[in-house]
Order: sequence, then structure tokens, then C-alpha cells
Amino acid sequence: MPEMVSKRKLAEARYFFGGLKGEQDPETFYYKLSAFLNACHSVMDIMIYDFVERQGLGITRDDYLDRASFELVAKSHKVEQEVMFSKWLKEKLDELSRYPIWNMRKVVTHRGYPNVTQETIYLSVSVYGSMGIGFSATPSSTSGTITAFGPPPSGSNVSENKTRTVFKLEEAGSREVGEVCGELYELLAGIVSEAEKRFWGES
Repeated sequence: MPEMVSKRKLAEARYFFGGLKGEQDPETFYYKLSAFLNACHSVMDIMIYDFVERQGLGITRDDYLDRASFELVAKSHKVEQEVMFSKWLKEKLDELSRYPIWNMRKVVTHRGYPNVTQETIYLSVSVYGSMGIGFSATPSSTSGTITAFGPPPSGSNVSENKTRTVFKLEEAGSREVGEVCGELYELLAGIVSEAEKRFWGES
């Protein structure tokens, strides 16, 4: 049975997502975001070639084939499995297109970079005030959400200050980019799993 190459591309997307989550350098963050988004889109592009190769349609990976041209091939052949896959693929691409981070790929590939803001989160601060009284502020964890503290008061003597840089996507309601990328990856992984079960006959 021909290899489902789109699964390897999914693993590539996961690799770049792993590097993206903890990245603190803005320039490197953009590089990893671009690589992640391109790998995600490649999953769906390559899945079409995986399908035609499995079905033995006489189309090779050297031929140009996108969703629109595959739809024409499926309609002309009138083979039930091809038509089903074409409709399913359209539904899944429509579902992906509702995610702002999915649509960012066109921006990073052809226009530059998306509107991402950078924010510093203060994780742990040890402060000594003007009277020499010290206290330590450490964020609490509630339902996996870190409570962030702002910068210490002016005039304070900061002995320890641990921070983390987060990047937020304006097009996604200023949510953290790592969070929306994680949601996109999980959706894409589910799509690949569904395709394998429905059209490749594997569990």
C-alpha cells in the first residue's frame, strides 16, 4: 500500500509547533510560525496526491493537482469513492478556513508577517520596598491558567525577576499565538486520522 505522506507532513507541523511554543526571540518566533503554517497547509495539499496514488488514477506527484483540479477529475470519472473524497476534502478545508491562524499562511508566504503583538508576562518577582520590607509574588495556577503580575512598583529594589514573552495574534482576538496554533494542529491531526479511517481503510 502506498505511503500516506501527509502523515509525515503532519509530524513536521508538530515539530515546528513544539519549537514555536517556548520561543522567546521575536525574529526566530516568526521563522518558526512561518514553517509551522506552511507544513500545515502541505498536509492537505499532499493528502490529495496520497489519495490519487492509492486509487491508481494515473496521476503522479510530478503532475500539478490542487483541490479544484481534483474535483474536476472526480466528477469526470464519476467514481463514488473519488466523489466522496472530493466532497469531504472541501468540507474540511472550509472548516480549516474558519481559523484565523490557518489563513495567516497566505500572509507569511506572500505578504510578510501577520499582526502579532508581543507581551511580557511577569512570572515571579522578589521585591524590597523603600523600608527594606521584602515580599515575593509568585503566580498561582488555576485550571492551567497562569495568573500574570505586572512590573514591580517604581523605586523598588528587585532582587529577582522572572519573565516570559508571549506573542498574541490580533486577528484571533489577541489570543496567544501558541494557543491558536495548538488548536489548529489538533484539528488537522483529527482530519488526517479521519481520512485514514475513511479512505485508507486503516484503524
